[in-house]
Amino acid sequence: MPLPDDSNGDSQEQAYEILEQVTVDYFRADPTAPGPFGFSVLSWKVDGPRGFLVKINGIRVERVGSKAIQPRISQTFHLYAHVSNYYRFLRSVTITVDLSACVPDPNQLVGAYINKGLVEGINADPDLYFRVIGQRDGSGRIHFIESTPETMITAGRIRFILKLRAHADLIPDPNVDIDASFGLSVDIPTVFGGSRLVAVSKTINVLSPWATQRTEREKECAPLLTHW
Repeated sequence: MPLPDDSNGDSQEQAYEILEQVTVDYFRADPTAPGPFGFSVLSWKVDGPRGFLVKINGIRVERVGSKAIQPRISQTFHLYAHVSNYYRFLRSVTITVDLSACVPDPNQLVGAYINKGLVEGINADPDLYFRVIGQRDGSGRIHFIESTPETMITAGRIRFILKLRAHADLIPDPNVDIDASFGLSVDIPTVFGGSRLVAVSKTINVLSPWATQRTEREKECAPLLTHW
Protein backbone atom coordinates (compact mmCIF):
# COMPACT_ATOMS: atom_id res chain seq x y z
CA MET A 1 0.00 0.00 0.00
CA PRO A 2 1.18 3.62 -0.39
CA LEU A 3 3.29 4.74 2.53
CA PRO A 4 2.08 7.77 4.50
CA ASP A 5 4.03 10.95 4.97
CA ASP A 6 6.48 10.71 7.84
CA SER A 7 8.72 13.28 9.45
CA ASN A 8 11.49 10.68 9.38
CA GLY A 9 11.98 10.74 5.62
CA ASP A 10 15.08 8.53 5.60
CA SER A 11 13.33 5.77 7.54
CA GLN A 12 10.28 5.94 5.30
CA GLU A 13 12.37 5.86 2.15
CA GLN A 14 14.37 2.87 3.42
CA ALA A 15 11.18 0.97 4.28
CA TYR A 16 9.76 1.77 0.84
CA GLU A 17 12.90 0.50 -0.90
CA ILE A 18 12.87 -2.77 1.07
CA LEU A 19 9.17 -3.43 0.47
CA GLU A 20 9.54 -2.73 -3.25
CA GLN A 21 12.12 -5.54 -3.51
CA VAL A 22 9.97 -8.19 -1.82
CA THR A 23 8.75 -10.91 -4.19
CA VAL A 24 6.53 -13.98 -3.75
CA ASP A 25 7.73 -17.26 -5.25
CA TYR A 26 4.48 -18.95 -4.29
CA PHE A 27 1.57 -18.73 -1.87
CA ARG A 28 -0.87 -21.59 -2.30
CA ALA A 29 -3.24 -24.04 -0.64
CA ASP A 30 -3.44 -27.74 -1.48
CA PRO A 31 -6.19 -28.75 -1.87
CA THR A 32 -8.04 -25.48 -2.39
CA ALA A 33 -11.45 -27.11 -1.80
CA PRO A 34 -11.34 -29.72 0.98
CA GLY A 35 -14.53 -31.42 2.09
CA PRO A 36 -16.10 -30.92 5.54
CA PHE A 37 -13.60 -31.71 8.34
CA GLY A 38 -10.86 -31.98 5.71
CA PHE A 39 -7.36 -30.51 5.79
CA SER A 40 -5.51 -28.22 3.41
CA VAL A 41 -1.82 -27.33 3.48
CA LEU A 42 -0.99 -23.64 3.20
CA SER A 43 2.54 -23.07 1.85
CA TRP A 44 4.51 -19.96 0.93
CA LYS A 45 7.94 -18.64 -0.06
CA VAL A 46 8.82 -14.95 0.05
CA ASP A 47 12.14 -13.48 -1.11
CA GLY A 48 13.70 -10.09 -0.57
CA PRO A 49 16.47 -8.16 1.18
CA ARG A 50 17.12 -8.18 4.90
CA GLY A 51 14.95 -6.03 7.13
CA PHE A 52 11.36 -7.19 6.57
CA LEU A 53 8.93 -9.57 8.29
CA VAL A 54 6.29 -11.82 6.73
CA LYS A 55 2.78 -12.09 8.18
CA ILE A 56 -0.29 -14.12 7.23
CA ASN A 57 -3.56 -12.61 8.52
CA GLY A 58 -1.59 -10.65 11.09
CA ILE A 59 0.44 -13.63 12.38
CA ARG A 60 4.21 -13.54 11.92
CA VAL A 61 5.65 -16.49 9.97
CA GLU A 62 8.99 -17.48 8.46
CA ARG A 63 9.79 -16.41 4.91
CA VAL A 64 9.46 -20.01 3.77
CA GLY A 65 7.01 -22.37 5.41
CA SER A 66 3.86 -24.45 5.40
CA LYS A 67 0.98 -25.10 7.77
CA ALA A 68 -1.86 -27.63 7.87
CA ILE A 69 -5.25 -25.87 8.02
CA GLN A 70 -8.63 -27.38 8.92
CA PRO A 71 -11.09 -24.56 8.22
CA ARG A 72 -14.67 -25.05 9.34
CA ILE A 73 -15.89 -22.65 6.66
CA SER A 74 -14.39 -21.07 3.55
CA GLN A 75 -11.56 -18.71 4.44
CA THR A 76 -9.14 -16.36 2.68
CA PHE A 77 -5.55 -15.89 3.84
CA HIS A 78 -3.67 -12.63 3.13
CA LEU A 79 0.12 -12.47 2.84
CA TYR A 80 1.95 -9.26 3.87
CA ALA A 81 5.47 -7.92 4.12
CA HIS A 82 6.20 -5.59 7.07
CA VAL A 83 9.01 -3.14 7.67
CA SER A 84 8.77 -1.37 11.01
CA ASN A 85 5.39 0.38 10.98
CA TYR A 86 4.83 -0.04 7.24
CA TYR A 87 3.42 -2.97 5.33
CA ARG A 88 2.72 -4.16 1.81
CA PHE A 89 -0.03 -6.54 0.74
CA LEU A 90 1.47 -9.34 -1.36
CA ARG A 91 -1.07 -12.01 -2.25
CA SER A 92 -4.21 -13.88 -1.15
CA VAL A 93 -5.34 -17.49 -1.34
CA THR A 94 -8.78 -18.87 -0.54
CA ILE A 95 -9.65 -22.29 0.86
CA THR A 96 -13.24 -23.17 -0.07
CA VAL A 97 -15.06 -25.66 2.15
CA ASP A 98 -17.91 -27.48 0.40
CA LEU A 99 -20.72 -27.84 2.94
CA SER A 100 -23.21 -29.30 0.47
CA ALA A 101 -22.59 -32.82 1.79
CA CYS A 102 -23.62 -31.80 5.31
CA VAL A 103 -27.24 -31.98 6.38
CA PRO A 104 -27.51 -29.88 9.57
CA ASP A 105 -30.67 -28.69 11.24
CA PRO A 106 -32.26 -25.57 9.65
CA ASN A 107 -30.69 -23.15 12.13
CA GLN A 108 -27.23 -24.60 11.53
CA LEU A 109 -27.74 -24.33 7.79
CA VAL A 110 -28.81 -20.68 8.04
CA GLY A 111 -25.93 -19.97 10.41
CA ALA A 112 -23.44 -21.56 8.01
CA TYR A 113 -24.64 -19.34 5.15
CA ILE A 114 -24.49 -16.25 7.36
CA ASN A 115 -20.95 -17.13 8.47
CA LYS A 116 -19.93 -17.72 4.87
CA GLY A 117 -21.18 -14.27 3.87
CA LEU A 118 -19.48 -12.62 6.84
CA VAL A 119 -16.15 -14.30 6.09
CA GLU A 120 -16.35 -13.36 2.41
CA GLY A 121 -17.13 -9.75 3.35
CA ILE A 122 -14.17 -9.48 5.74
CA ASN A 123 -11.81 -11.31 3.39
CA ALA A 124 -12.70 -8.91 0.58
CA ASP A 125 -10.97 -6.12 2.52
CA PRO A 126 -7.20 -6.71 2.83
CA ASP A 127 -7.02 -4.22 5.70
CA LEU A 128 -9.29 -6.32 7.96
CA TYR A 129 -8.69 -9.80 9.31
CA PHE A 130 -9.94 -12.15 12.02
CA ARG A 131 -7.71 -11.77 15.06
CA VAL A 132 -6.09 -14.53 17.09
CA ILE A 133 -7.84 -15.31 20.39
CA GLY A 134 -7.15 -17.64 23.32
CA GLN A 135 -9.41 -20.66 23.69
CA ARG A 136 -9.36 -23.04 26.66
CA ASP A 137 -9.69 -26.77 26.03
CA GLY A 138 -11.19 -29.43 28.29
CA SER A 139 -7.95 -29.86 30.23
CA GLY A 140 -7.69 -26.14 30.96
CA ARG A 141 -4.88 -25.40 28.53
CA ILE A 142 -5.17 -22.27 26.38
CA HIS A 143 -4.67 -22.52 22.62
CA PHE A 144 -4.37 -19.46 20.38
CA ILE A 145 -6.42 -19.77 17.21
CA GLU A 146 -7.86 -17.44 14.58
CA SER A 147 -11.37 -16.32 15.51
CA THR A 148 -14.39 -17.13 13.35
CA PRO A 149 -17.85 -15.52 13.19
CA GLU A 150 -20.23 -16.47 16.00
CA THR A 151 -23.85 -16.75 14.87
CA MET A 152 -26.80 -17.27 17.21
CA ILE A 153 -30.31 -17.90 15.87
CA THR A 154 -33.38 -17.72 18.09
CA ALA A 155 -37.08 -17.22 17.41
CA GLY A 156 -37.39 -14.03 15.35
CA ARG A 157 -33.78 -12.90 15.84
CA ILE A 158 -30.34 -13.47 14.36
CA ARG A 159 -27.19 -12.26 16.10
CA PHE A 160 -23.56 -12.43 15.02
CA ILE A 161 -20.27 -11.44 16.65
CA LEU A 162 -17.02 -10.65 14.84
CA LYS A 163 -13.63 -10.33 16.53
CA LEU A 164 -11.37 -8.54 14.07
CA ARG A 165 -8.21 -6.52 13.69
CA ALA A 166 -7.40 -3.78 11.21
CA HIS A 167 -4.02 -3.16 9.60
CA ALA A 168 -2.70 0.24 10.60
CA ASP A 169 0.50 2.15 9.95
CA LEU A 170 2.56 3.63 12.79
CA ILE A 171 0.54 1.90 15.56
CA PRO A 172 -0.11 -1.74 16.52
CA ASP A 173 -3.03 -3.28 14.65
CA PRO A 174 -6.14 -2.27 16.69
CA ASN A 175 -8.96 -4.60 17.69
CA VAL A 176 -12.36 -4.07 16.02
CA ASP A 177 -15.34 -5.83 17.62
CA ILE A 178 -18.75 -6.02 15.92
CA ASP A 179 -21.88 -7.31 17.69
CA ALA A 180 -25.00 -7.11 15.49
CA SER A 181 -28.50 -8.50 15.88
CA PHE A 182 -31.46 -8.49 13.49
CA GLY A 183 -35.15 -9.08 14.27
CA LEU A 184 -37.93 -9.98 11.86
CA SER A 185 -41.71 -10.04 12.31
CA VAL A 186 -44.49 -10.51 9.76
CA ASP A 187 -48.09 -9.31 9.95
CA ILE A 188 -50.57 -10.53 7.31
CA PRO A 189 -53.68 -8.26 7.33
CA THR A 190 -55.82 -10.46 5.09
CA VAL A 191 -55.76 -14.02 3.83
CA PHE A 192 -57.33 -12.96 0.51
CA GLY A 193 -54.31 -11.09 -0.78
CA GLY A 194 -53.04 -7.55 -0.69
CA SER A 195 -49.92 -6.34 1.04
CA ARG A 196 -47.84 -7.90 3.78
CA LEU A 197 -46.04 -5.65 6.25
CA VAL A 198 -42.57 -6.82 7.22
CA ALA A 199 -40.93 -5.03 10.16
CA VAL A 200 -37.16 -5.27 10.28
CA SER A 201 -35.12 -3.98 13.23
CA LYS A 202 -31.40 -4.15 13.74
CA THR A 203 -28.96 -3.25 16.50
CA ILE A 204 -25.27 -2.88 15.64
CA ASN A 205 -22.59 -2.26 18.24
CA VAL A 206 -19.12 -1.39 16.97
CA LEU A 207 -16.23 -1.17 19.43
CA SER A 208 -12.99 0.31 18.13
CA PRO A 209 -10.02 2.18 19.62
CA TRP A 210 -11.02 5.36 17.81
CA ALA A 211 -14.53 5.67 19.23
CA THR A 212 -16.61 4.59 22.17
CA GLN A 213 -19.37 2.03 21.74
CA ARG A 214 -21.90 3.18 19.18
CA THR A 215 -25.41 1.77 18.85
CA GLU A 216 -27.51 2.22 15.73
CA ARG A 217 -31.20 1.29 15.75
CA GLU A 218 -33.43 1.31 12.73
CA LYS A 219 -36.96 0.10 12.17
CA GLU A 220 -38.71 0.18 8.86
CA CYS A 221 -41.81 -1.36 7.33
CA ALA A 222 -42.02 -2.26 3.67
CA PRO A 223 -45.11 -3.50 1.84
CA LEU A 224 -44.57 -6.75 -0.02
CA LEU A 225 -47.10 -8.01 -2.57
CA THR A 226 -48.56 -11.38 -1.60
CA HIS A 227 -50.15 -13.79 -4.07
CA TRP A 228 -52.54 -16.55 -3.00
